[in-house]
Amino acid sequence: MSLFGTLPPTLFSPLASPGAPVYAAALLALFTETRRHQQPLSRDLAAHMVREVLAADQAALAATADALDPEAAADEADPLAGRAADVLRYLARCGWLRVETQSDFTQSYTLPDYAFRLLSTLSEIASNEPLPLQGLIFSIYSILQTSLREGNAHISLPEAHRQTMSLLGGLKELQHNIGVHIEQVLRQLEARAVLQQVFTLYRGEIVDKAYHQLRTTDHVSRFRPGVLDALTQLSTEPQVMQIAQGMRANGTLPSVEAAAERAITQIREIREQFELLDRLLQAIDDRHSQFVDSAVRTVEL
Repeated sequence: MSLFGTLPPTLFSPLASPGAPVYAAALLALFTETRRHQQPLSRDLAAHMVREVLAADQAALAATADALDPEAAADEADPLAGRAADVLRYLARCGWLRVETQSDFTQSYTLPDYAFRLLSTLSEIASNEPLPLQGLIFSIYSILQTSLREGNAHISLPEAHRQTMSLLGGLKELQHNIGVHIEQVLRQLEARAVLQQVFTLYRGEIVDKAYHQLRTTDHVSRFRPGVLDALTQLSTEPQVMQIAQGMRANGTLPSVEAAAERAITQIREIREQFELLDRLLQAIDDRHSQFVDSAVRTVEL
């Protein structure tokens, strides 16, 4: 598996340049607009959006000098419009945009599949969206139980596996984020700042968004027996073959044998993660206790 066998080697050049904040803002604006439109973005609309990003930053022209296209004629009447066109061409050269010529010979812009995925993640980070944990354990349980009733495990099993991996990643992220708050508490010198860290930042970013629900409504002990029971039923040879035939019919795998191997692997990995969840949740509990202890000791000092 090679990352740059899929991604253009120059893809991250805009985000590693002095103009990174401007390029990032332009890409996120184009991404947001792309999700609103059923058709590709017209060249005029894309240029207008990038021009607005440039206009919002007085240093944008200097910061995006590396986007200049020496072969393009400069727009003396509207330097921002000219630079917006340069930025679009630069982003296309780096691989963030794909230029398409429409039937009326006008140009439009689309995003490659990898750009969609990357910008979706960057958009979540930029907007500080909450950890994708709430309701995940219940969702996995519901998906697997429904697959038994409706016989659609060839569709639901891959989704349950995807959500299980998302749950694991989110829990790891939560564990590491608590560590960040511990470090911040230990750096505080005043009790007032510590209390603000505990009751405002930590509660808002950790407890209310994820930790509380993991220990109450979405507690693993409520749903794990049903998850493991469903996996046991799906592991029988007739069920695996039925799942494999459905996966093969979808055209996602080259053979029934490959589909069966994929199904068995996904069932095993979901089971392993749910059996190990207690250890990870205990590690998160330990980090939570460490944070509280650090806060108390800092206040006492």
